[in-house]
Parts: sequence; C-alpha cells; structure tokens
Amino acid sequence: MQDKDFLGYFGHLGQQSTASELKQASSNIVNTLLAAATAAGKRRASSIDENDPKAKQLARFQQKYLTGDLGDGMSADLNYTLKRALSGLISDDHTVKRGYFLVAVDVLSRFRKQVDLVKLIKYIRKETKTTATMKNPEVHALVIGQMMCLSAIVDSQLYQASATQVSQEGVIFLVADLVQLYKNHDYTRESLQTVFTRMLSKAGSEAQGARVLEQLMAKLVPEETNFKQYIFQHSDNLSLFLTLRHAHLEKFAD
Repeated sequence: MQDKDFLGYFGHLGQQSTASELKQASSNIVNTLLAAATAAGKRRASSIDENDPKAKQLARFQQKYLTGDLGDGMSADLNYTLKRALSGLISDDHTVKRGYFLVAVDVLSRFRKQVDLVKLIKYIRKETKTTATMKNPEVHALVIGQMMCLSAIVDSQLYQASATQVSQEGVIFLVADLVQLYKNHDYTRESLQTVFTRMLSKAGSEAQGARVLEQLMAKLVPEETNFKQYIFQHSDNLSLFLTLRHAHLEKFAD
C-alpha cells in the first residue's frame, strides 16, 4: 500500500506519543486495512468477467502472488503490517515496543480469520533465532522480542478457534515456545508467569481452560518426571503451579 497517511501512522507509535495517540494510530492502521480490503473486494467483484478466460487466469495469479505468507488469502498490506509490528517488538528500540505491541494485538484480533497461527509462530521463531556467536545484548533483545510477539498472540486470543474451543495445533505451538523461553531464560519467568495466567483467564469455557492448563503442565514438567516430585523440587515450580491452578479455578468458580 503506497499510502503516505497509512505509512505515517507507524511514525506515531513511538515514545513521544501519549496512550490515546497510540490507540488512535493503531485504530487508523486497522481501519485503513479494512477499507483497503473492502475496496479490493469490490474491484475483484466488478472486474472479473467469468466468460473471459484471461481475466479469470489473471485473478488466480493475483490471488496467488499478491498476498502475504502468514495466512491463506491474506493481503500483502496485512502481511506487511503484521511483519512491521513484529519487527518493532523484536528490535532493540524499546521506545516503540508499546505502540507496536498495541498494533499487533489489534490487527491479530481484527483479522484473526486471515492469519495462520502456526505460520505466524514459525515466522517469529525464524526472526528471533539466536546463535552462539551473538553477544548477550543481542540475545536478550531477541528473547524479549519473541516473548512480546507471543504475548501479543495471547492477548489477541488468536489461538482460540471459537468462544469455547481452542486451536489444538496452535496451542501446542504457542505453549511450546512460551515454555521454552521460561525454561531457558530466567529473566523472562516473572513476565511469562503473567502471560500463562492471562491465557487461562481468557479461556471461554472450563474445557478450553483445562486444555490450555494441560498443555502448559505437559511442557513444563519434563518427560518421565514424577509430577509431584517436580512441583516440590523447587519453590519456583510450586509457586507457578499454584498460580496457574488458582487462575483456572478462579475463572470458573461458581
């Protein structure tokens, strides 16, 4: 999208903007994407002659190549917006993270049907991959970036297939990456404990919450390890288990 106003909205996501200005910029980005999608749909509907083989071939070509790679049928504009938002979260510029986090959550929430969660998580993995040659500040920035990207997915509830069901494959991928961060990087644990709690508090049904809790415990507790032994092995393990259990029970208390 070669729209100067649209691209300019991203410039309002920095530290200099107030909370209300950040919300307005995010809203402008979402509304522009919606308007562009509507206009594109009208053009396709009015321009395709079903009796013209060449026109139909061109339409198929555009559908295949003028779309993004984070979901089937995703527009290039939406793909660009998501990748730019994620890049902002992954960057070491902390002044833009709050604004880009808001945009990521809003866009994922509004366009959830067009986003492939598994593809999105794999993209985040690729963009935040660390190597042995990286210095600690680089690793730290990528780890925090990955945590914020995954946290945006949680806040947008993209992993929920419906009000009462979760995407089983999506939850497996999401929980696996969150727990890996929790296990490998001590400085993420406090924040990730809050993310785990939010996942449980956003469950639409008790069964949905139980599935999320089950996946969390399955990834947190090492294979072939006695559950009780693991829980009481360290105070952090016990604290996390009690926090998650309380969040789940509180959500569905009578």
